[in-house]
Amino acid sequence: MKLIAFALPILKGKLEYWKNMILCNMLGDNKKATDDSGKNASMHERSYLQRVSEGHV
Repeated sequence: MKLIAFALPILKGKLEYWKNMILCNMLGDNKKATDDSGKNASMHERSYLQRVSEGHV
């Protein structure tokens, strides 16, 4: 199994926006399209929120 990992900083003041966007895409109206896209590409997507000294990634 291959794994690609990357971290993206969340801009200051945008944490709540990020949480809402991720949850809407993963669990909301876009869930079926997101699941189908991953299945067609034979991939599994994971999102993690981490707090670091500079903020969140």
